[in-house]
Amino acid sequence: EQFYLFWPALIVGLLSIRRHITFGTSLALISLLGAALCIWFTSVDQSAAFYLLPFRVFQFAVGAWLIPLTSTLQESKKKNLSWISSLAFWPGILCIIISVVAFGEDMIFPGWAVLVPTTGAALVLISGSLPGQLEVPARTLMQNPLSIWLGRVSYSMYLVHWPLIVLFRYEYELELTVVDQFFLAISTLLATCALHYG
Repeated sequence: EQFYLFWPALIVGLLSIRRHITFGTSLALISLLGAALCIWFTSVDQSAAFYLLPFRVFQFAVGAWLIPLTSTLQESKKKNLSWISSLAFWPGILCIIISVVAFGEDMIFPGWAVLVPTTGAALVLISGSLPGQLEVPARTLMQNPLSIWLGRVSYSMYLVHWPLIVLFRYEYELELTVVDQFFLAISTLLATCALHYG
């Protein structure tokens, strides 16, 4: 409902009022106000702040806002934008790595912490959306066959991974052992392929 009904309706609504306020400005405002609302409401009800759209819609908005942002950058008179790609890529990757490695069960999430993976994803998307070649290490990391394949199946993986984890933990135990995690990783890959190619 949140992603397939409310979000498209919001986008259509924003496009219908773009004579009064530009699409990019609307998305930027939703991003800023939504992030503030998410950070504040985490201290009120952490579960609601994590799961409900009003407190996470800013992440949709950030992703959508990149479209008018990169279009504006490309239409500018600056011909060489590769320096922006290079400048954005590595801090973005660092933010994502920090989110994976440093975030644990003790962290209050989403709260302020949600800005780290959101910023990281946005920076990496910007780096790949602008014309010009990334540096060789960045190209190697992002344009190898495995990364390209993961990008193609990522939405299917997103859809299947959480139900598998939740049902497994509900049926067996809350704490996942290394063997459990390995089993769930393999199950997620198989389910991802079944959904994507089926």
